[in-house]
Amino acid sequence: MGDYNKELTDYAVRYVRGAFMKRFGTENPGPIDLGCIVGTGFANVFESATVLCEILMGEIPGFGYISVLEGHPRKILLVKTPGGKLVLCQVGRIHMNEDPAHPEQIYPMARLQVELMIALGVKKFIFTCACGSLHSDRFLASDLVVIDGFVTAFANRQMTLWAGEFVQPDLCLDEGLQAKAIEVAKREPVVLPLDRMKIAKGCYLVIPGPPFAMKRDLPIYKLYGDVIGMSQIYEAAIVSLHGQKALFLGLVTDDESHTPNHEEIQARAKLMENPLSEYLSRLFDELIEAPAKA
Repeated sequence: MGDYNKELTDYAVRYVRGAFMKRFGTENPGPIDLGCIVGTGFANVFESATVLCEILMGEIPGFGYISVLEGHPRKILLVKTPGGKLVLCQVGRIHMNEDPAHPEQIYPMARLQVELMIALGVKKFIFTCACGSLHSDRFLASDLVVIDGFVTAFANRQMTLWAGEFVQPDLCLDEGLQAKAIEVAKREPVVLPLDRMKIAKGCYLVIPGPPFAMKRDLPIYKLYGDVIGMSQIYEAAIVSLHGQKALFLGLVTDDESHTPNHEEIQARAKLMENPLSEYLSRLFDELIEAPAKA
């Protein structure tokens, strides 16, 4: 960890532990077994959860530059699972493409969102996002993708790694966590507001964003990926750097048959909030107990 980010992380950890002290009378309310950073489509999945503590990210040292985006409230929740475990959840990820004019502000925060959780004791992660299908014969809108690989040839060349931090960003992908995610969905199907939902593994092709993929680019992208999006790999790099394991999930909100529209994506994601909430609540306890299988 670079000295700059280590200092930011130390300040952030002290603030969060101070919030725990005010809420629980102790800086350590118990082992935090799992960390979860959710993106578009998952912003309200914790509304029915047992939330023990809520912290606005803008109040945490190191995150003062962030703004609230639609679908990204930017807060950290300490959640108690049905099985009594603790999960640290960040609602609204920080994207690498949020402010291209001020990368010196954004890049450290994109890294800090993961390193803060690691410093608080998290050993396993779930990261979620909305994504587009590149192959409608494999994935349709409302399907859930268990990401089993990344293609970064078209991604933002600036990663969340500093000079000298040589690591393969996809080392954190874990077959055991992926298998558990599929098993839970198929063993206990959620009640869906739509006619169908499939959960299956797929490869996530990363583009820089915020522009959507252009039609002339799609034939090239279809050669390499199953779904397409603008995030996930940047968190994966930091998790891999620290030797941790993670599960990456993508909610498909559009496909190559029509031009993406942000309002439609938000509306599609909102339809899935209740089933996704139910699914994640079941998944948390099972992932905590699941052995890693790299």
